[in-house]
Amino acid sequence: MDYPATTEMHSMADFDPDAAISRAIELVLAGHLPDAQRQLDAVLDRDGQHAEALHLSGLIRMKSGDLPGAISLLRRAVATGQALAAHWANLGEMLRMAGDLPGAEAACRKSAQLDPNHAPAHNNLGCVLDAQGRLEEASLCFRQAIALDPDHQQAHLNLANVLRRLGRPELALEPAQRAVALGPAIANAHRILARVLHDLDRTPEAVAVLRHACHAMPHEAVLHGELAQRLLDIGDHEAAAEAYQRAAALMPNYFAVHHDLATCLLRHGRVEEALAEYRIALQLAPDNPHCNSSYLVAMLCWAGFGRREIDAACRDWGRKVIRSVPPPAPHANHRDPDRPLRIGYVSCDFRDHPVGRHFALVIANHDRAQYHVTCYYNDPRQDQATRFIRSHAARWRDITTLSDAQLADQVRADGIDILVDLALHTFGNRLGAFALKPAPVQVSHMGYPGTTGLPTIDYRISDRWLDPPGEEPASVEQVLRLPNSFWCWGPPDNGPPVRPRPSDAGSPVTFGCFCHSGKHTPQTMDLWARVLAAVPEARMLILVHNADVSNRYLLDGLTGRGVARHRITLIGRRPLAEYLDAYNAMDICLDTFPYTGHTTTCDALWMGVPVVSLVGPTQPGRGSSSILSTLGLPELLAAGAEQYVATAARLARDHDARRSLRDSLRDRMAASPLMDAAGYTRDLESIYRRIWRQWCQAKGHP
Repeated sequence: MDYPATTEMHSMADFDPDAAISRAIELVLAGHLPDAQRQLDAVLDRDGQHAEALHLSGLIRMKSGDLPGAISLLRRAVATGQALAAHWANLGEMLRMAGDLPGAEAACRKSAQLDPNHAPAHNNLGCVLDAQGRLEEASLCFRQAIALDPDHQQAHLNLANVLRRLGRPELALEPAQRAVALGPAIANAHRILARVLHDLDRTPEAVAVLRHACHAMPHEAVLHGELAQRLLDIGDHEAAAEAYQRAAALMPNYFAVHHDLATCLLRHGRVEEALAEYRIALQLAPDNPHCNSSYLVAMLCWAGFGRREIDAACRDWGRKVIRSVPPPAPHANHRDPDRPLRIGYVSCDFRDHPVGRHFALVIANHDRAQYHVTCYYNDPRQDQATRFIRSHAARWRDITTLSDAQLADQVRADGIDILVDLALHTFGNRLGAFALKPAPVQVSHMGYPGTTGLPTIDYRISDRWLDPPGEEPASVEQVLRLPNSFWCWGPPDNGPPVRPRPSDAGSPVTFGCFCHSGKHTPQTMDLWARVLAAVPEARMLILVHNADVSNRYLLDGLTGRGVARHRITLIGRRPLAEYLDAYNAMDICLDTFPYTGHTTTCDALWMGVPVVSLVGPTQPGRGSSSILSTLGLPELLAAGAEQYVATAARLARDHDARRSLRDSLRDRMAASPLMDAAGYTRDLESIYRRIWRQWCQAKGHP
């Protein structure tokens, strides 16, 4: 396309600066920035203090990616004394983009002072206040902008976004809908509306909004990614993976899309595909902590990796992290081996979550005279479990907005003696803060059994089944074995009773598994199919996130292995009491591999369901082994696939053995160390005291 010719300048008398400014605006709108700048330069050659020419030149600089140059020109424009409200407003927006929030606020307020009816000035001031975390004030500015200009699309969108973050989605809905309705189509408007609907528990409507937006704006990768997230929320993993794949095709060099696609695949049991996507993400962002941690977790879920490979990968990651941080400063904690200790627990799971339920039993039984507990919570979600844990903590810290360095500084300021990581490499971990060694003694526990690979974590909690004595681990942490199981479990207050099974009345035996869908690996489906082939009359009951979507990967995986579709029943997620009651329809739980059940194994046993488990080579693959061994049920453990199948088939044909287990498992659980929360906590405190004394004795240790 030919660019339009620029106006030829003749003499000072022929030159009209207003015409040149108008022509420059036309050229900017047409995208011909160099030609527009030549028009403006002609104005400035004759009047270097022409405010509008300086202003427009600054806008062109910003469009060209030169933000400092743009700010310089806008400062010259407002210094002329001829500046308009729009000049100050745009300077404020540029200063906000540059991170100069005080300067941005002053410029926006000057704009509003010059013209109180200038809606963009109030909108820009709201954006600055939003960036400063002053959300209430920001919302008032956006409302003022809308009052002055009811069709100001960006102000509606900004108001919706702020109200949502203030926890008022019911008030955010109207401006979000208005922002979408006003047009033109903006990807972010549809994204915010979808998030508001999700916050209002109207996620299917959010999905519909995003599907429509993706159809209207098919090249907006952010919309496909947002659609994928909302599809995950309703449990449609397959459709979510397809949406992420579309986003990845649009942004092949953006690591986060590949990371999120990999995480979606992992949650669906498609581990090998997930590992491949994580590798792409790591090629694009080799130092990203989320990509590295996610990949290390995914390795635990793939039978192709043994313990040696996983430990080596964790160690390599840990060494790389330590090289990137400064050496820790000496700790000033008082070296008294017998004084009360300050214990810090760091987690994003202080809520209704397996880790949260496990930890609640510990914090409720801590000796408060000897252990002052600080909880560092890395998640904005709050529920009844959060409130329970917080009520038992001596001190509570919300760390969601803190950087790793800020968190480390806070831990030092709190005088923590022993800092305990409860996440390892799971999502929301704060291992970056642990790398800075803010406490003299650091420990990992609960998130899952295994190593972080981080040299600044001194110890990890385990037991003799996860880490058998004599089987020396290659992890960097020293292993501290509890005398009983790694796990402590407690039933809910409204737990259902154990009832007779349908097989008692002559119905076929029902195998089942209520583990997370991410554990439905090809190796797991191989085992299940072999068991169902050995017991051809049996049925299989499986818990999935959403039974109303296709679940094609799981169903095709089993039917492709010879299991007839009518033998498989899928049920969706449900409240805890209903979930536990669903075990009353199950005779035998078939465990997953290579990552076994942990909390779900305890759930099944409490409901009278025996669990058949294949003992794996890694610590997460030995979770059920720890639990069943603690209960004195090693006969339910298999050393190989043949034994797994034989054990399940034998139990399926022995009705008396199943009934005996059903009638006795709850009492066996209740009498075991698994449900002795007070004893478990004393054992944990004994470990804390021992490692603290060791630090006190190691005078040369920082």
